Amino acid sequence: MFTKGAIIFSEPSGYFLFLCAPFLVGYLLILCAEWRRHRLNARFLLFAGATPVAHRLTRAYYLLIIGFLPFALIESWYRWTGTVALWQLAGLAMMVGGTGLRVWALSTLGAAWTMGCLRWPQMPRIRRGPYRWMRHPEYVSRLMDCTGLCLVFNAFLTAGVLVPVMVLLSLKIIRIEAPNVELMREEDVAEPLGDAGFVS
Repeated sequence: MFTKGAIIFSEPSGYFLFLCAPFLVGYLLILCAEWRRHRLNARFLLFAGATPVAHRLTRAYYLLIIGFLPFALIESWYRWTGTVALWQLAGLAMMVGGTGLRVWALSTLGAAWTMGCLRWPQMPRIRRGPYRWMRHPEYVSRLMDCTGLCLVFNAFLTAGVLVPVMVLLSLKIIRIEAPNVELMREEDVAEPLGDAGFVS
């Protein structure tokens, strides 16, 4: 039933779950594919001489990202109203945008993309793809994903607690990376493999 205001329609939650389920399944499949790509690339980079940086922080960061989905689902279970609001559609758009940004960054870095932070001296600074406008699209895309996920499921408490922690962790990792980033040479090869000497 269509109504005025922010509510788009008010029907059993099956309507919205029917709309969201294919995207959420696809989102989970993308995460699995990213993890597989990360393991392959990390193995190659470690063999090539890369060294882990801020390992505990990055592990906590990605564990927090994984935790968003179950916490959002649990909160949604108690808060679900059977309606779909504009902010939920905005959340879906944020998740699509975040995933797209990350895929763009992955395709730009190629074999050097990982879900961790690895220091590799041979890596030039990349200034193409999303790195032309931002230094850390990985963190931006994850923030878009997780915030969008919370909006989709009306999980405002989850967002209020976990998003600030996520931002703090990403800022700490970036701060650890920063001193060495400025020392990296500019991109001077036809097919570079990384961004600013760090894989993240």
